[in-house]
Amino acid sequence: MTRAHLALFAVAFTLSSSAFAQKPSAPAQAVDSAPKSLADSLTGEAKQEYDRAIILYQDSDNTGALAKFARAYELAHDPRLLWNMATCQKGLRHYYKTYVLIEQYLREGSSVLSVETISRAEDTKRLLRDLFSPVTLAIEPATAIVTLDGEVVAPNTLETGLDLGAHKLHVEAPNFEAFDQLLDVPGKTPVPVRVTLKAIVASSTLQVVAESGATITVDGQRPSRGQWDGNVPPGKHTVVVTEPGKITVKDEVDLSAGSKRSLLVQLKDASSGVPAWVWIGGGVLLAGAVVGGYFIFRPKDEAAAPPVGKLGSISLSFP
Repeated sequence: MTRAHLALFAVAFTLSSSAFAQKPSAPAQAVDSAPKSLADSLTGEAKQEYDRAIILYQDSDNTGALAKFARAYELAHDPRLLWNMATCQKGLRHYYKTYVLIEQYLREGSSVLSVETISRAEDTKRLLRDLFSPVTLAIEPATAIVTLDGEVVAPNTLETGLDLGAHKLHVEAPNFEAFDQLLDVPGKTPVPVRVTLKAIVASSTLQVVAESGATITVDGQRPSRGQWDGNVPPGKHTVVVTEPGKITVKDEVDLSAGSKRSLLVQLKDASSGVPAWVWIGGGVLLAGAVVGGYFIFRPKDEAAAPPVGKLGSISLSFP
């Protein structure tokens, strides 16, 4: 925006903001037909809120004046109060909100505002248009809560506007990861915003226990000595257990979301003469057998004890 535009912009609001606090003078010939000023039109609580707003505005308290003008409008529904509210928003440098209020002012006051007043308001709208960008929101899931600069955007809002500059976007929804982004709004140019939240997947818990001298790694990350504990994403994970002089065990564990697995591994001596493929094959049992508890790799197989008892006599008959 040029300096000339800024000057015109300031004058437009300076004239209007000083005028609404005063009673306009009417020609002597038309005193009875002249429209009442805003101060004379309001009554009761609406008039009280209006008078308080004037005092706050003259004290440069735009936030307080805005609240009082808004309350007066809620009670009286006089469209001229919308211009006063827009003036306060402009003082707060909320240009998009100012623009929206002026649009509402023109829409609701079209039948009572003078041609000159409407023209001035339209000029002000055009000046404001360069100071904010239309923002189009496309958010998934649709139930997500969206905040811009800490203010919650109304549900199902697809289009809004943001003043030029940096703005904080925050999106959250139950069972989804929250999303944060800093938006750089150029002004005038539309800004599309598309966010798809990632669903939170329950992690799985894995515990691997081996001898104190064994090294345990899961997915090649964070080696641990003797015992490995941690939360991992659902899916397949590679478990490797090594120890000097022992046969390495390597296998995959397939974990479902939210599951818990515990593995107890005892490595076989490398000098045992047992082929490595036996233990690698045994590792296949590792992934399938831990569902109910532990699968143990034993140092040696235990020979089954001979049965104890007597063999009874059996009579045979032949045809």
